[in-house]
Amino acid sequence: RGMNAEAIAALTKAVELRPMYAMAHQNLGAFLLDAGDLEAAVDHLLTAQSLDPQNVTIFLNLGLALEREGNVTDARRAYERALQLEPENAFAIDRVKNLNQQ
Repeated sequence: RGMNAEAIAALTKAVELRPMYAMAHQNLGAFLLDAGDLEAAVDHLLTAQSLDPQNVTIFLNLGLALEREGNVTDARRAYERALQLEPENAFAIDRVKNLNQQ
């Protein structure tokens, strides 16, 4: 937990210094997701996605954060975008199947 908090603090500073740096938003979103701060995670992942719309990892993390928030429609959309970029992505395939069964 301590390392996670340190990473969040460092990445928050990175995002403040370089707000157009997609990777900082992506990594901050992933750490916030891991910490359970879903709303902030989604915000940063949406920013990352707008800055780097070809990055599969962003869409996978965004889908997971949205899914945990209970936003099944947008989660499915994020996973489907990941599959457009990387059709064989096993994680995205599994998540879409799972969401379709709900």
